[in-house]
Amino acid sequence: MAVVFELHFSVVDAIDILLIAFVLYSLFMLIRGTQALQIFIGLLVVLIFSAVARFYNLPGVSWLVRSFEMVWVIVFCIIFQQELRQALAGIGRSRLFRVFLGASSEVVDEVVQAVDVLAKRGVGALVVFERDIGLGEYIEKGVKIWSNVYSELLVSILQPEGPLHDGAVIIRGDKIAACSVMLPISVDPHITRFMGARHRAAIGTSEVSDAVVVVISEETRKVSLAEGGKLSVINDMKDLKRELIRLLSRKERRR
Repeated sequence: MAVVFELHFSVVDAIDILLIAFVLYSLFMLIRGTQALQIFIGLLVVLIFSAVARFYNLPGVSWLVRSFEMVWVIVFCIIFQQELRQALAGIGRSRLFRVFLGASSEVVDEVVQAVDVLAKRGVGALVVFERDIGLGEYIEKGVKIWSNVYSELLVSILQPEGPLHDGAVIIRGDKIAACSVMLPISVDPHITRFMGARHRAAIGTSEVSDAVVVVISEETRKVSLAEGGKLSVINDMKDLKRELIRLLSRKERRR
């Protein structure tokens, strides 16, 4: 006996599926590179298992799944409380959801002011802007801050006499995610043969991710920008601001 499946698919169903896909994709992008990713995948497996059990009308498995349904939302909020807090804070700060800028112009202004002060003092520093490829594995190993971006705070963190000076500062969105972060060093001798550790770390980070890295030379007081495995010297702070806004814009990141 042949089994006939009738498929009724409306515009509302298509919108519903697209919205669910968008929510799941956004959550995945938020927790990518963090330890919560494995938990998220595990929850997806449980949901798929639940759907299969209901489709094939497996009473035992369906009862077991229903027993946990009441606590799933609570468990989900507990496990992903930090990620959810970050997401909601990002939406609240957004200006038209930051469609055109990955990091706000205010954040760029604060970083540029800090870089200007540090460069004039001859303080070597690394400031990393996370883009689409998550830097969670490096953030996890640094000192987590999750603070608003202020130039005074950046200068204080990166002062040579401070305990958090060594390593880099990573900025995720509109927040300082962590400081004193150890970055991967580029091993390409053709590029980094005559460079110090900071510049090799800046290039190395831009090689393994799409991050944009600002690096200040302690010896020459020059500011450089690493992106895509390449290092370019910045002549003045106006050029630095212009390049950061360009590289961190959504349009540039999609190229």
